[in-house]
Amino acid sequence: MSIEKTTRIAVDIGGTFVDAVELNVDSGIFRLRKSSTTPKEPWLGVMNAIRAIDTDLAEIDTLIHGTTLGLNSLLERKGGKTGIITNDGFRDVFLIGRANVPDADMYNFQYSRPEPLVPRHRIMGVGCRRNYKGEIQISLSEDDVRKAATQLVEDFQVTAIAVCFLYSYVNPEDERQSADIIKEMYPEIVVSISSDIAREHREYERTSTTVLDAYIRPVFSRYMEHLEKDLTEDHFSGRFLVMRSGGGAMAAAAAKSSPTHTVMSGPAGGIAGAEFISEILGLEDTITFDVGGTSLDVCK
Repeated sequence: MSIEKTTRIAVDIGGTFVDAVELNVDSGIFRLRKSSTTPKEPWLGVMNAIRAIDTDLAEIDTLIHGTTLGLNSLLERKGGKTGIITNDGFRDVFLIGRANVPDADMYNFQYSRPEPLVPRHRIMGVGCRRNYKGEIQISLSEDDVRKAATQLVEDFQVTAIAVCFLYSYVNPEDERQSADIIKEMYPEIVVSISSDIAREHREYERTSTTVLDAYIRPVFSRYMEHLEKDLTEDHFSGRFLVMRSGGGAMAAAAAKSSPTHTVMSGPAGGIAGAEFISEILGLEDTITFDVGGTSLDVCK
């Protein structure tokens, strides 16, 4: 008869510190430890904090992880070098966006848009077009896809490619075929397709979300692979969950395949904790400030 594990660990990594908490469900006893973030190899800082608790990881039932790695990669522009492959004639969808100005800058006549994550010279158009029913109007040109992939990887040294075609939310076949071609040519390249990441009809929103996924996935996947390896070597075999931006949790494998869901992972954990404390104190209207080493997040 197996003995039920009753100990959990929560660990949160920010731009400056890593915080780890151990909770024994039976006794209600907490143990807290802190370590410095190790920016070049961030998983090491996480393991330092966990090991500082000095507990047998084989006895841990669940490890829940909050992280600002994806968010900080965006804020500091340290994600993977990304390119876009889209329909010929629609290269500028990502750059034009919605052509609006944020409300806070409505009367700022010196406002200038931030530099895009992908400049125009790394956006490639290929022969391919389907209509709103997903029916072929122009067949996918496999030669165009190969030429685009070659130029992005060999000329511009990208590490990730976002594939975004019109009406792919209705019929994703062309995107999937393009991804197969790219992966066959360059197995080491991260490929994100919009029909998997954001299956919605607005092409700008779908493209920008897919670019976000491609941009942070090389950094996030490397981080998670090293962290899982180190945890396994320390005999951890319990559930490994990652906080989602919406406040829930997802399996580590799901987080690796969809890192966009973790962009607000760390701040979401802080908000959930603040809500819990507010209920205990009987507070109905609360503003939270989450101050980290890279950003400050506010929620009402």
